[in-house]
Amino acid sequence: MGTGTSPPLGPVVWTALGADVPSDDSPCRLVAMPRLTPRALAHDRPAPLDILDRAKKWLVNHYPRLTRLPSSSLFPDLMYEQTKALMAGDAVEKPIYNHVTGVMDPAEKIESPDILILEGLHPFADERVREMFDFKIYLDISDDVKFAWKIQRDMAERGHSLESIKASIEARKPDFDEFVDPQKQYADVVIQVLPTQLIPDDNEGKILRVRMIMKEGVENFDAPYLFDEGSTISWIPCGRKLTCSYPGIKFFYGPDTFFGEEVSVLEMDGQFDKLEELIYVESHLSSTSTKFYGEITQQMLKYQNGPGSNNGTGLFQTLCGLKVRELYERISEKEVVTAA
Repeated sequence: MGTGTSPPLGPVVWTALGADVPSDDSPCRLVAMPRLTPRALAHDRPAPLDILDRAKKWLVNHYPRLTRLPSSSLFPDLMYEQTKALMAGDAVEKPIYNHVTGVMDPAEKIESPDILILEGLHPFADERVREMFDFKIYLDISDDVKFAWKIQRDMAERGHSLESIKASIEARKPDFDEFVDPQKQYADVVIQVLPTQLIPDDNEGKILRVRMIMKEGVENFDAPYLFDEGSTISWIPCGRKLTCSYPGIKFFYGPDTFFGEEVSVLEMDGQFDKLEELIYVESHLSSTSTKFYGEITQQMLKYQNGPGSNNGTGLFQTLCGLKVRELYERISEKEVVTAA
């Protein structure tokens, strides 16, 4: 687990956003290609970016099913070399792919930071890069939820037909299943977004069941838990202390296995009516890495207008943020001062 040598850096955190709803205008930090590279590019020296741009266009024209999801790339070692350089304290020139023009924009100079956060479709595909991380997070959105979200967005906001949306999803699914989804097995924490179990046959994706899956034995990480560490607990907190309209809120905590490894799972199904009442739930959570009573609730209220602020996606992302702060403090031996 690396934090660099000269100068020492803080934790490297790579949040895998590859599970997000694929779309033609979604951000893509790295250009990913299937193994269809023309023979002219099969050499050891890195090809100029304009040649790579032309190669991409050639591939798209000749292979209509081409997506950005396969993990093989026209820059197979660039991610590793640039991450290694940043960890060593050096600046890099990061390529920028333009989704409007389909070619590369001028590279962006990135200085070596105290905390390096890397994100993209293929965060854990290269074992050499995986070994440099101090902490790894993967956002895992289920097919049902992605489908519901994409229909809501593309039909309501972009005027797409249901048939075209289904065709777009199906075109990407094989490559996603092969190249992106398996990477979650390498994550230290997986935030899994699923359809609610509180409403039978729900297909709107507005009420979510969210699970925070945490590997056991991760260095510098103590998994948060509900009530009693190691126990199996199902909790419906609705009542006089927590306002809950239909379908209510249900929490779960307990041990499980994930890709053959021991994990603990925190789960929330439903959403808060009054976010300030989260303090009641927070009081029953332990090992949250907060610096004062109510910090989770304070952070959630600060971003209450953002998507997911009233459900498990916001709650568990907040918990992850607090854990990353603690991990940074442990590795760097520096305290982050927080105002209550």
